[in-house]
Amino acid sequence: DLHTAYRRQRQMCIRDSFNTVWSKKPTTSMGFSDIETINDSLVSESKTFMVEKGLVTMKGWSLDENKEHLDSIYLIVNDEPLLKFDEFYPRNDISKNLGINEDLNSGWSISFLTGYLEESCQLITLVGFKDDKIIEFDNQVELCKN
Repeated sequence: DLHTAYRRQRQMCIRDSFNTVWSKKPTTSMGFSDIETINDSLVSESKTFMVEKGLVTMKGWSLDENKEHLDSIYLIVNDEPLLKFDEFYPRNDISKNLGINEDLNSGWSISFLTGYLEESCQLITLVGFKDDKIIEFDNQVELCKN
């Protein structure tokens, strides 16, 4: 069907983009990030989430190793890129909590259809990019599709 073909083509483009960027940025650093909510449920209360059909919305924030804004982040599902995101917004609370005197565009809200997920549980994480560096984060959650 046309929708499935379009979805596969889009995923191939995202994967190719990620692999191109990944291969050109050899320096890796550990950054700061938190996946705070999934569909308005706090991630701190659970690391496994059941999702129904429809839309998944994840919210959180991410910064590089110097506590500065990123160029982009990729949502990674089972070690494969699903989405690229680069429209960050200010999170004054994060700046304050980290002792930074300026407002940083560290916040993000990523939404995607559950149709992009397999019919089982997936490991979800993020990878950031800044200048010539790959920024990895120590955060992951499990999404299980009903």
